[in-house]
Amino acid sequence: MKRASLLVTSVALALVMVSQGASLRADPATVSQLNWIFDGTVQSSARLGNTLYVGGTFTAVAPGANVLPPIYALSDTTGAVVAPAYAVVDGSVAAVESDGAGGYFIGGDFALTNGGPRVYLAHVLTDGSVDATFAPVIDAGVVSLARIDATLYVTGNFTAIGGVPTNRVGAVSAVSGARVAWAPLLPSSTRPVQILAAGDRVVVTGADSQPMVRSANVSALDAVSAAELWFVQLSLSVGVRSPSTPGPALIAGARLIVGHGRGLSNLSLTTGAAHTSWDPQVSPAAIALSGTTLYLGGGFTSVAGQARAHLAAIDVNTAALLPWQPSVPAPVTSMAVSSTGTVFVSGGFSTIGGLARHHLAAIDASGAVTPWIADARPDTATLTAAPGTLLVSSSIAATGNVPRSHLAAFDLTSGALLPWAPVSVEPVQLLAATVGRVYAGSSGSVLVLDPVLGTQLDLYPSTVAIVANAPWIYWATSAGGAAATVRRADLATGSVDPSWRPATFVPRVIAQDGDTLYFGSDTAGLVAVDARTARVRWANPAVVARHVVASGDTLVAGDGSTTVTTVDARTGASLGAWPATVHTALAEADGRVMVGRAFRSLFGVGAALAAYTFGGQPVAWDGALEGAVGSLAVAGDVLVAGGTP
Repeated sequence: MKRASLLVTSVALALVMVSQGASLRADPATVSQLNWIFDGTVQSSARLGNTLYVGGTFTAVAPGANVLPPIYALSDTTGAVVAPAYAVVDGSVAAVESDGAGGYFIGGDFALTNGGPRVYLAHVLTDGSVDATFAPVIDAGVVSLARIDATLYVTGNFTAIGGVPTNRVGAVSAVSGARVAWAPLLPSSTRPVQILAAGDRVVVTGADSQPMVRSANVSALDAVSAAELWFVQLSLSVGVRSPSTPGPALIAGARLIVGHGRGLSNLSLTTGAAHTSWDPQVSPAAIALSGTTLYLGGGFTSVAGQARAHLAAIDVNTAALLPWQPSVPAPVTSMAVSSTGTVFVSGGFSTIGGLARHHLAAIDASGAVTPWIADARPDTATLTAAPGTLLVSSSIAATGNVPRSHLAAFDLTSGALLPWAPVSVEPVQLLAATVGRVYAGSSGSVLVLDPVLGTQLDLYPSTVAIVANAPWIYWATSAGGAAATVRRADLATGSVDPSWRPATFVPRVIAQDGDTLYFGSDTAGLVAVDARTARVRWANPAVVARHVVASGDTLVAGDGSTTVTTVDARTGASLGAWPATVHTALAEADGRVMVGRAFRSLFGVGAALAAYTFGGQPVAWDGALEGAVGSLAVAGDVLVAGGTP
């Protein structure tokens, strides 16, 4: 079971599931014919004979059996996954803290780990097993951990530890997990963000949200009594639309380095007094310390008034900018430094300095990208350095990746990945296939590809929507910011029909039923066009149509949010709206509307894929999918759902 807090993101991996049978009505059971995952979303699919073509944002695929748990270890020298595998966690891991003996405490939003039930907090031993004697009782997720000797300090979303109320901060025994009587008197409006510990004190950073005031704060607390030793307001903003949240923090000897909305502060750990002349003029998303070098990562483009692209280094004592400046093309979200001085970074990049590095890279002390390549392709990840290893916590990743450039093909009988590997510069949004041709539509073009060799046969410019139904393929062009024009070409030959030009508007989606095309447009609403003459039959500007399916005299249009509308296909009149839990995809299968949803089931409650009549009545059909469905397509007798497991 997957927990509801793990939502789909734009860079989440995707899992293709298929359901087979003569019809969904005759065989409603979901049967998985494929077991592959992708390092990006699956947005489209098309079937040609026994081959299933898929397109999306991915750049690699991997066998489903190679999926890594939400926390795993990589060698800091080779990038290989290190055995033993770390705790099998059903959910997300937000915090990792060493136990001082080769094992780790993990906190997050998970329900189970291998070795017995553990909720939100567990102790992982050196062999990867879960410590059965450590059994804390916490009523909600953990976001940060810190340890002093035999006491483990925790922050999170919880309101009780061991049945005793607490305001999201507390402590447990690092041996048994039993509650420790350590209860800071933080305001109820404060939400702790990070907890750190050193010597005789514990530091808590937090966001204080009062009705019209937002502030980022830091408190130093006595490690035994929980008495407040000092308090500093890092930043303050007024107005409910002006949040102020503390950034990353670490303890550097007798100093506390902490980020906030106004930048980065250097505070005395003893008194909380700020180092007034210390100002690197940057607000990073991640920091890491190696000796006297403080590494910074984030979305910034300058530090101390000098150009730095998402990574920089300063002297921790003086804040002087250091010459270390690897240029990363996307924001850095997490970083860690190994004992040898290698800086590991995670972020939204796919290359650094022209070298392929998928969201995870290693950089040496000179600023050069090292040959280290992770045998995993996570989305954004949380990194923790450990002796000889790098602990990585990410939503989904796998080993044994095979490169693919937004397109892949599978044999539906064996489930094997086929060698078909054309190159698409842009992510593929929609696919269509016919004998001798595969059409791959992106935001910039429609690629016409050989279905066996993958070679390019033709190219149509600037697509925003595409649909294929013999004998034509339709797409919409938009050049130089001009309004889109829908065009069509012979599906079998690719020959463009120059005389077929319907009214000009910008369709986000195209659907077809018989001799009628249905366009969902932000400016014109839902529009019906005669496929033979290109004449507009009707338009209903009141219907928001991001997803459209058609069947006979009835249409169903989804707004991509929480409303689905049934429409008379003959007149365009709205027949009524019905609520649908946040949906990301619609498809018609066997006279039913299949609705893909952007959420994960919580302990079996709800479904990522559900069936309805065209009138909006639920149909008893169990898709047996856990996760979030991002795309749906019917390819022959196969229903293909792409999303995140």
